[in-house]
Order: sequence, then structure tokens, then C-alpha cells
Amino acid sequence: MQGRIGKIWENETREGKKYHVLEIGGEKYSVWDQRLLEGLGEGSLVEYEWKKSGDFRKITDLRPSATPDAGNYSHERKNREIIRMSCLKSASELLYGLFLDPDVKTRKAIDIAREFEKYVRGDGEGEAGKTGDDSSG
Repeated sequence: MQGRIGKIWENETREGKKYHVLEIGGEKYSVWDQRLLEGLGEGSLVEYEWKKSGDFRKITDLRPSATPDAGNYSHERKNREIIRMSCLKSASELLYGLFLDPDVKTRKAIDIAREFEKYVRGDGEGEAGKTGDDSSG
């Protein structure tokens, strides 16, 4: 089966044994093997299998879904794409009028855009602005 983890919480039996409960598609499932949860969290798209255990649904297999998830378009991802498009547009404008082979020009635009993105995201100053002439100091 496939679904999205809505909530995850820890629970405990009367005897003190800990386990987790997942809510997937409005249904609750228990997870006794904690290793199944590694790398997963609320909002993860998963493929899973379960079996009935008394009145409960027990997860027997759980893994990230191999299917691309168009519904998981996060705010962070959207912001990253906006930054990248802006940097690419600026790099393209910088190269406007430069007569080069289109493939070479494309690679240069992408390289410049990556440097702009590094600078904008604060991942270092990037190479933008370096002229090779260190006469500043």
C-alpha cells in the first residue's frame, strides 16, 4: 500500500514496552520495529504493509515510496526554485550579447547562476566578484 504519514507518536504498553503509532490516510498503525522508521517522518510518502493483530493494525514493512511525490511540494523547495530561477535569469542577462556556441553559453550561464545562488543562500561568498586582482589590501 502507499500513503503519507500524517502523524507519528510514541506510545507504551501497560508493561512499559515502547512502540510508535503512525497515522496514514486517517488509519492508525502500530510500529514495533523502530528500524522501520529510520529516515521517515511526518509528511513522508511511504509504501507499507500491515497485518491485523487483535484490534490493531501492525506495520510489517515500511519504506520511502519509490513513486515521485508531486503532492509534497514544500515551501522550502519552492523558495529554492525561485532563488535558482532568479539567479539563472541574472546570469543569462549578464551573458546577453556575448556570441558563443549555444552549448558553451548555456554552461557558462549555469556556472554563473550557481555562484550567484551560493552567494544568495549564504553558502560562502562564491567566486562572483573575484577579479584575480587583489589590490584591496
